[in-house]
Amino acid sequence: MSERGLRDAFYTVRGMSPTRSMLQARLQGARRELTGARIGPVTVTDVAVRFGFYELGRFAALYRRAYGEVPSETLRSHRPRNITAAGSPSAPE
Repeated sequence: MSERGLRDAFYTVRGMSPTRSMLQARLQGARRELTGARIGPVTVTDVAVRFGFYELGRFAALYRRAYGEVPSETLRSHRPRNITAAGSPSAPE
């Protein structure tokens, strides 16, 4: 199949180019990681790099455009409240 044929098939089936589809899949994977209920240290940088985003500002801009918030907001809002960033229980208040 030619490159153009592949691109046309993607547009027919998915309504977007193969490049856009891969970007969307990487962003979805990063969001899944950021919203996961993991115990232990998770950073936006680690997640971005794991999904192939090496320009963190660009990642943040793409993420915000896709999800309406920056990655750090997603991570912060889905982190268990009694666990600190270092993975240990927080001190009682």
